[in-house]
Amino acid sequence: MRTVGNAEYRILGAEPHPILALLLLLVIFTLFYFSALSGFALSIDDEIGAVRTSPDVWARHGRWLMYLIELRVIPQPTLAFFPLFVFGLCCSIGYLLLASAHGMGLADGRTYLLFLIFSAFPTLFHIINFAGNLVGLGVGILACCMAIHLFARDGSRAMDERHTGHKARLASFALQSVLVAIAIGAYQSVVLFALAGYLGITLHQMVVRNMPWRDWLARNAWTAAVLAVAAALSEAAGFSLRRMLGAPLTYVSNFFRPGLLLEDPANVVLRTLGSIGELYGGEASAYGYVFLTIPALILAGLAGLAIGTTSQGRRLPLTVLQGGAVLAAPFLLNLATGGSPLPLRSMLGVPIAIWSIVLLGAFSPRKPIRVATLALSAVVAIQSLYSFSALQSARQLQFDRDRQLAADIYFRAVEKIPDFDPSRRYPIAVFGYPPSSTVYPIPRGSTFGASFFEWDRGRTTRSVALLQALGYSGFSAADESDPALVLDMLAMPAWPSPESVRFTRGIVLVKLGDTPNKIYQASMVRAIADVQADPFWRMDQSLADLEVSNAFMTRDATGIALSAGRDVQIAFGTGVGEQLRSCQVLRVSGAVHAEQSDVAELFYLPLGTTGFSGLHRARAAVGPENATGRFDFVITSAQGFEDRLRFDPVKGEQASRVSDLAVSCVVPK
Repeated sequence: MRTVGNAEYRILGAEPHPILALLLLLVIFTLFYFSALSGFALSIDDEIGAVRTSPDVWARHGRWLMYLIELRVIPQPTLAFFPLFVFGLCCSIGYLLLASAHGMGLADGRTYLLFLIFSAFPTLFHIINFAGNLVGLGVGILACCMAIHLFARDGSRAMDERHTGHKARLASFALQSVLVAIAIGAYQSVVLFALAGYLGITLHQMVVRNMPWRDWLARNAWTAAVLAVAAALSEAAGFSLRRMLGAPLTYVSNFFRPGLLLEDPANVVLRTLGSIGELYGGEASAYGYVFLTIPALILAGLAGLAIGTTSQGRRLPLTVLQGGAVLAAPFLLNLATGGSPLPLRSMLGVPIAIWSIVLLGAFSPRKPIRVATLALSAVVAIQSLYSFSALQSARQLQFDRDRQLAADIYFRAVEKIPDFDPSRRYPIAVFGYPPSSTVYPIPRGSTFGASFFEWDRGRTTRSVALLQALGYSGFSAADESDPALVLDMLAMPAWPSPESVRFTRGIVLVKLGDTPNKIYQASMVRAIADVQADPFWRMDQSLADLEVSNAFMTRDATGIALSAGRDVQIAFGTGVGEQLRSCQVLRVSGAVHAEQSDVAELFYLPLGTTGFSGLHRARAAVGPENATGRFDFVITSAQGFEDRLRFDPVKGEQASRVSDLAVSCVVPK
């Protein structure tokens, strides 16, 4: 690629020293991420990392390299500047290795423009928002780039026994496997970064020189073998560490549902294709804004692939197949999760996959394709900066609000505690959360603009960690599973009422809202389990009240039967609005029978609100694991409820039976 149009795009008179090129890349990275490097606003999980005393959580997540880094190298991961700078340094060094692997000239301006696709593509923003991950992830990306560089340098010769002996091939294979294993130990989905990078090297080799199909097959087999051995090595290291610490594997194991691929492969593949279309199509759900330049840029790269292949007399179908594999590589984990969209922070392979394709357009032998690709690359870089600026704005504004709320909670709590002793640790329980909003569009699942008090539907441990990280010591997290706490909280008004903070039985109680998290919800069920409250509405006596949507309803001996449909809903009113308006804790009980595992949801309206939303809902598991089908939703609203409820018996498209649906008031005002 170094020979294509280089004189036209040179920005330096001679090929610079790699250290000078590294400094130029660091300057580009620093300018792009200047707002994040120059400021310090905590994001979700930063507060927990700041007060964490043991890195064992990384072992439980299967990230053994992160454990070692936090244990021996960087014991305090929540820092300003340093983590992001180290990440940028690793990305810059790694990019130099990739540029060398692809034969890109360091005096060529295209090399530096495309660095922004590699290091500042919008999907990367969501992992950059986690300071605790950055140093380890940077090391992982650098390790992958080293392995890819070795593959590019030694891979061709390693496939040719005339140039390389068995020992040299084995040594290259082993070193590449170890490097990728190190990367996986930092963050599991970085393996897809490596996969896209390896496939991209083979793709470019196919474009620039004739590659028999046997060599193509051998190179891809080498790639698969390296990644398989690397995954096994990393898992062995992680397993040994977990066994030594006695820590089970959590979090990551919750994502994997490979059984769904065997049960319904067509649906899983279609959902995965939907995720591919979302990210490569520039949809707002992935980027906050609609970026049509992203699919246009990919098409320009594919045009460069086609022109480069045919102009050299290569086999276009095989090259197109390899190009498709490069673009599909970042989404392989979607198949293992049942087709569910992965968090954007896990899509680490997307930037290098797009970069590998765009490279073919930027270095195309046809000038119109080169110009179009470079122009689109510049526009995507500007749009990425715009998107990052919007996300940073949302993050800063929300952190400022949370910091003020934390200060208010602290000083109110101090006022409520008689003879407050700053040397003591007082238990504190935080119930509910104040709703937050932002004027900036936030991509799905992102932590940008998220409130510490609202995340996870409000968790005391997170709130206390934020207080401690901000310097408000003197509190420890109370046990949210204590039913007595729930009963006390239910009798309290919500923030900002002066009585929303109380000191009872040696515990500081803070009620920020009426919606409980999962632990409080379970505690509420236990707390009112013995409370006798006769239902004031029963489904079997009020079938005429039901409004069924997206399914056919028939009545049978056990209740009602609903046909399979998409987003089946049962909306109803009780006809006794006064009962609901004067109730602050409502119980909605019944039974749902479904053949497949699923989730039932109840949506409700606090008094004075309109329109059902995820802010006011309760959920319960239904299906084979719930043999009786019974559920008990316990919902709270200090101001009472509107006489309108919506019950979704299943989320999936399957038939279901609903019986014994009833509504009762457990705690009146």
